[in-house]
Amino acid sequence: MAAETALSLISNETERTNRVNNYLAIIPRMEGKGLGVYSPIGIYQYTGFNWGIGFKAGPLHIGSSTILTNMLSSSTKRVDVYLGIKIPFYKRS
Repeated sequence: MAAETALSLISNETERTNRVNNYLAIIPRMEGKGLGVYSPIGIYQYTGFNWGIGFKAGPLHIGSSTILTNMLSSSTKRVDVYLGIKIPFYKRS
């Protein structure tokens, strides 16, 4: 189980500044030796509730934090897909 959040510390009235969208996500996961599955569940400031799924096999991972919400909902506010590969730069002794 993992959790993450981002909260903006800058007022909406402040002009000419970068902002962070507020969100809270909980990510339950199951991992074995080289294989894993996880399902991010989050509440986002502008898009509301999002639910997705991701898979890990060896150094490769692929997923979406919105795919399950988009499959179950008639309206889509956000779409994403991610793909990654782990490249070790050092070897543990």
